[in-house]
Amino acid sequence: MDKTQSMLPPENHDILRYVKQKNTKKILLAVIWYLLLAAVTVYYSVVHPDGKEPSGLSYLAVALLALVPFFFFKIQNVFLDHNWEGMIVNKKYDQITESDRKFEPTWESLHTKTVVILTVKKDSGGKETLTLKDDSLILSDYYQEGDRVRHYRGIRFYEKLDKTKDNMSLCIVCGTLNSPDTAFCRYCGHSIVNIVL
Repeated sequence: MDKTQSMLPPENHDILRYVKQKNTKKILLAVIWYLLLAAVTVYYSVVHPDGKEPSGLSYLAVALLALVPFFFFKIQNVFLDHNWEGMIVNKKYDQITESDRKFEPTWESLHTKTVVILTVKKDSGGKETLTLKDDSLILSDYYQEGDRVRHYRGIRFYEKLDKTKDNMSLCIVCGTLNSPDTAFCRYCGHSIVNIVL
């Protein structure tokens, strides 16, 4: 049984399916990447017509290309992420400077954004952070210091355990706030987790 499945109620099976599909996609992309890398490496080192011994630079290039799934597909999250509960101990507002252009930022493309950094002390020890920016910045009012939260494996946003004072329900998949009587998110269509402890 999946660890996420043991914590989510049965009516939220669509979220389980979403997490499994997302993780399967990451694993498949990584496997395809490694198969292509192996094929190119074999061709270059064995079948290549030069007949020369590969240089140290070639080995370095292969080693760096082997790290691509960790940076682009975040494959490590599939295996390292797990469910946990904790309490929000700090909520900090910060300013960051970003560019609209990734490769050649200019002064004209730079702009300052406000972000909210939530720090959660896990019950099992350790701390986790969640950075809210752009559209999810409106969630800065939803989460308060002292709130008990639960993180589900493969899901970005935290579920608040005590929702008695909330006048909105949060979709933990996309981060959209919905009316409290809604069973499904108005933006992504996933079910709303409505566990009140």
